[in-house]
Amino acid sequence: MLGQISYAITTRQQSEARFRTLVEQAVDAFFVVDQQGQIIDVNQTACHDLGYSRDELLRLTVPDIQKAFTAADFEKIWPQLQPGRLTTITSSVHQGTVVTVTLPLAGPGKDGLAKV
Repeated sequence: MLGQISYAITTRQQSEARFRTLVEQAVDAFFVVDQQGQIIDVNQTACHDLGYSRDELLRLTVPDIQKAFTAADFEKIWPQLQPGRLTTITSSVHQGTVVTVTLPLAGPGKDGLAKV
């Protein structure tokens, strides 16, 4: 029994490491946010595209980088997020440049986090 648990843990850790590698090497920006819009995780592409360091982005919320949404707007939008649904947003980046992107939003999973 202990061997099976150890194997399961090792397998999961390996899977998570492979996923992390894929996300970090992605050419698209990747964000994980919670229900309040707090940014929980990002990849390097997100940092580069928006002009923030990883530490800076992890201190921000979606409304901080998505000027079209207030915190109240985000609370209304959260329940409507569905996996695979496309939405167009306009984001203001650190240097003041505005970019328009189309993002596939993955609605909140079992962990309560949305992946963008």
